[in-house]
Amino acid sequence: MGPLRMNPVDEALGQVAEERIENDGSVCYMRATLDPRTGKRRTELVMIGRVALARFPAGTQALRIDSVHVRAPRGVVPHIGMPADGNFPMVLPHARDVGKLDLLSGLGRLQEAYLSFEALKSARVAENANVKTTMGCLNDRFFAF
Repeated sequence: MGPLRMNPVDEALGQVAEERIENDGSVCYMRATLDPRTGKRRTELVMIGRVALARFPAGTQALRIDSVHVRAPRGVVPHIGMPADGNFPMVLPHARDVGKLDLLSGLGRLQEAYLSFEALKSARVAENANVKTTMGCLNDRFFAF
């Protein structure tokens, strides 16, 4: 197994369009061609290969190699397979768009929660400072004579 790459000739000629990952993990693109004899244009689906998946035991923290690659920690053997092979489910491209989890609004709510927490913390600090000042004034008044 190695990196999946498009045909460099197709890419250089600008014949690559609609790159996608299918439910079964196939990485495909549409190639536009022109038949030199008839002058007819046609498009064909080109499959580059399939994505391999790895499943780690629960709680395993993968070790980052670089910004794109990770590996299993020493002593951990991942379960390797292909999407929809019976051991792994199908890939759901664009699942974020159709799922019930809205990551962007969730991050927005989290940011609002942090701001509210900081405001409450600041109000608590100010309240404690007022209590100390009040107690200081009372102490000065009662112990001044």
